[in-house]
Amino acid sequence: MNWKFWLGIGISVVLIFFLFRGVDYHKLWEASSRANLYLWIPAFLIQYLLMFIRALRWQYLMGHIKKIGVGSLFTATTIGFMANNLLPARMGEFVRAYVIGEKEGVSVTSSFATIVVERLFDIVAVLLMTVSVFLLFELPGGVAEIKNTVRGGAIALLIISVTLVVFLFLLIRYREKALSILRTFLRPFPERIQEQVILFINSLAAGLEIVKDGPALIMVSIYSAMNWVVSALPIYIITLSFGFTLPFSSALLILVLLAFAVSVPSSPGFVGPFHYAIYLGLGFYGIGKEEAIGMAIVMHLAQFIPLVVLGLFLLWREKLSFGMIKGAASTSA
Repeated sequence: MNWKFWLGIGISVVLIFFLFRGVDYHKLWEASSRANLYLWIPAFLIQYLLMFIRALRWQYLMGHIKKIGVGSLFTATTIGFMANNLLPARMGEFVRAYVIGEKEGVSVTSSFATIVVERLFDIVAVLLMTVSVFLLFELPGGVAEIKNTVRGGAIALLIISVTLVVFLFLLIRYREKALSILRTFLRPFPERIQEQVILFINSLAAGLEIVKDGPALIMVSIYSAMNWVVSALPIYIITLSFGFTLPFSSALLILVLLAFAVSVPSSPGFVGPFHYAIYLGLGFYGIGKEEAIGMAIVMHLAQFIPLVVLGLFLLWREKLSFGMIKGAASTSA
């Protein structure tokens, strides 16, 4: 195990320690036992809808490599997200590329390039969602107290988002022009850094060729937006199950916090950062620590259990072993 793995474990342990320090476990049990368990069922099942949406998006991204049925892409996506919950360092992304390569006979390198582009669309979507939450929706008291700072940051994110979108458009349509602009900004940096950045952007540009045609770009953008809106539904449903009627924007705010939290190094399954982000988000709405922790645990289980159960089943159906995908991911990483 390398230092990144142990850093992630350490961060998870520290966050869990601070989260549960001083918790009244009797009150935590009472809050959880009063929840409407029937509402948890759709919250858990929505994870499969999210895998289907991601598979539909991936189908457009893979189009220039090979026409692949959504069933195969759903299988690879679910196995990949299962691996993200059980393996460190987001190895599930490499697992997805390996599984679709084995299943459909496509290059692992080419399929992984489409996953990189997919993540790029997710980054833009998260930035735009963050801007929308802080500029368009009414903020809870805890956030409203620092609204000038928060909204100032949101405006900065809006500028970054627009700049990124414009640069990506130039990279897709006018690669040399975009690279020329980038070289101008990189002039103050050492030549070695300039070369590395240009090499990376050139690789990214090659990957972005897959969405060069307008219809594919539009559909990938639509599915990216759908993915993040639907991702907020389990959060909203679970808060309802605990007896709290919050605006839907609360789920979007928590989703924004989660998107940034899971980018922090952590244990497999994002234990620690995931729970702490939800605790902070619900705290803005005046929800007590025990209730917030109870909801955080259920929200984590809602994305953990369905994907691990179905992912392991699909892994068995494809005649692959966990050790096989782990080894393939470790080699690729």
